[in-house]
Amino acid sequence: MLCRLVLNPAVQIAIAVWIAANGLALWLADGRLPFDRPALAGIPFAVQMAAPTIGMIQIFVLLGIIYALTRKRAVPDIASRAPTRTIAARETIALLTYAAAGQVGGWIVGPALGYRPFSFHVAGTVYGCSTPVLPGEFVTWTIYNFGSSGDFVGNF
Repeated sequence: MLCRLVLNPAVQIAIAVWIAANGLALWLADGRLPFDRPALAGIPFAVQMAAPTIGMIQIFVLLGIIYALTRKRAVPDIASRAPTRTIAARETIALLTYAAAGQVGGWIVGPALGYRPFSFHVAGTVYGCSTPVLPGEFVTWTIYNFGSSGDFVGNF
């Protein structure tokens, strides 16, 4: 089973792309990562570069455990509930457009109001940042995210 999976061309392409992307990142990084992440400042470069790959390996191990635990269950017919290709393509394009517009909008709105560019999360929420988030920056980010999702506007 595992051998058949590893010999699958899609899996081999994914592995090759992962290795190439990591090789390119190593070459471009030149021994340091240019991110403001104080929580990882003391962690060696090699560990920071290896962490995403280790995380992916953990995910694949978890998937293997899930498969082993559920392999004898009846497979539900998910395809019967899936939308047509046209609808799925339209929804995928809409989601990607929304994500891109949210990113670009945050790059514009944040600096225009005197803050850092932001995204769908506040800078520093995962690894910290050397410049604390200002209350106004947080409020602006909140209004931007709820407003762009339609939730904020729809609730008033």
